[in-house]
Amino acid sequence: MYPDAEPRADVSTLPETEQTETSSESSKPAESEEEYGPTDWDEVQEEEGWWDAALPEATPEEKKKEALANAEVAERSLKAEEIYTVASLGGEVTDEMFGRDLSGSIIAKAMGAVGFVLLLPFVPVVLAGALGANGVELGAPAVAPLMEGLWTPPIFAGAILFGSLIGFSDFRERTNALKRGKADFITSQEDT
Repeated sequence: MYPDAEPRADVSTLPETEQTETSSESSKPAESEEEYGPTDWDEVQEEEGWWDAALPEATPEEKKKEALANAEVAERSLKAEEIYTVASLGGEVTDEMFGRDLSGSIIAKAMGAVGFVLLLPFVPVVLAGALGANGVELGAPAVAPLMEGLWTPPIFAGAILFGSLIGFSDFRERTNALKRGKADFITSQEDT
């Protein structure tokens, strides 16, 4: 095939006995071939128990670091369960970690509810735009009636009240989590 290739006579070949042995071995089917179905990993986990053993439980210090890191990355105050975790492990919960005080929490949630009511009439415009049509032409006729129906003093009063209750509830959850965490930490120190 190739002009400068050497003739095949110069290439060494295996003796015939070796060639027949290897070719006969490769043509034999495996002696104990079993057909396997799809692996049921739940069954493997129950039988061998290696799955859960590979993932050790986090130490209390790791849990505390994870809660603090999550809040720092998200640039927010800690949630109630994170406050409990930090306090129950002996960590200090600062004002920045705890978040807004009672009045700040109530005001923030009330303003959020009012903002929701203010933006609600514009939902048809956004939906019409998301569906590929010109949002202003299709959704604009629905905005004025929604504004007249939703932007009334009773609706705003209800939104303020609802938001205030949510803010109070959020503050209460965080306060209770802090108290429980401190109590559990004190109890664990007395036991040791």
